[in-house]
Amino acid sequence: MTVTEAVIAFGDHDRALQLARSIVDPSRRGKALAAVASALLRSGDPDRAGALVDSITAAEEPSSALHLVSSLEPATGRRLVARTFSDQHWTLYLGTLCQVAPEALPAMIGELTAIERVSGPA
Repeated sequence: MTVTEAVIAFGDHDRALQLARSIVDPSRRGKALAAVASALLRSGDPDRAGALVDSITAAEEPSSALHLVSSLEPATGRRLVARTFSDQHWTLYLGTLCQVAPEALPAMIGELTAIERVSGPA
């Protein structure tokens, strides 16, 4: 258990957030921020959790918060998925996209087809 997780367990979300933001390694910071956002959702504070998820940067690996998508406001969830898809390994997240916005898949296929026509097959 990390220090941030221990502070979350005691219910001190403000202190847990301070600790999470102080973590130097971006990947670990992203995981800690996602853990705080999850705790905020469980405690009934979806607005604050959504704002926290929105603050997770590409360097902090927004994919660490994907497990929260179905609990977030739809717009926040879509932003999280979009930031995650900006990663070079975007195909790893297609399952989440299917759950969150299955209607986006035909548009995505259309865009990929258009890109392939312009640039040629990969």
